[in-house]
Order: sequence, then C-alpha cells, then structure tokens
Amino acid sequence: MRKVIIPVLLFLVLQSVTAQQIPETENEEYQIATVMAVRPVDPDPEGKPAQNKYEVSLQTKDTLYTVLFTDREGMGAIKQRPGLSVLVLVKDNTVTYNDLMGRSTSLPIISSKPAPPKESSAKPQ
Repeated sequence: MRKVIIPVLLFLVLQSVTAQQIPETENEEYQIATVMAVRPVDPDPEGKPAQNKYEVSLQTKDTLYTVLFTDREGMGAIKQRPGLSVLVLVKDNTVTYNDLMGRSTSLPIISSKPAPPKESSAKPQ
C-alpha cells in the first residue's frame, strides 16, 4: 500500500508547487480564420511604392478583420492564399499567427467589422 501512496503524494506535492510558480495569464484562445482576400497596398502619398505590403482580409467565426501583412521574403506567396484556413490569436490591435516554421508573427489590425451571415445550405421546401 505504501508503494502506491508515496508516489501519489509526491506527485500531488510537485503539481501544487509547479502550479503556484506559473503566472496567471489572460485566456488566450486561437481560432480558425479564413483568408478571404489579399490586396497590394497602394503607394504612399509621395508616390513611393509600398513593396511587399498587402491588406489581408481574414474571417473568423463572427468577425471580418483587415490586417497589414509585410512579405519579408518578397516571394508574394500571400497572393495565393485566399481560401486558406489558418489558426490566429486575436488581441486588441493585432492578429497573431504561426508560420510553417513555427515563428509567431503579429499583424496590425487595420479594421474589423461583423462577418456577413453565412448562407444556410438547407433548401426551402
């Protein structure tokens, strides 16, 4: 009986100690977003081109966000992404996603509005 009780007690003590050391954070919850549209950013007022910058529209369950995406690699691959689903973390002024290499990137939110209602697939009879 002791062989069972001692490991259980040790586990409980260690778990309570580590739980006290972990700081409490906000409830951060990633959600699925779909890339709806990608548009190159217009040149600035001085006529300088805004190379590698795009306005990307992302739709979550109930909101449509427009974010500013900078293509650091200059490949333009983002232009091929409409329809792609990605996991995002939405905060006050940013949308954060992880790229294929696991690097976390935060994009500034330009605008947000309620998402249009989805059409139901049920046909009226």
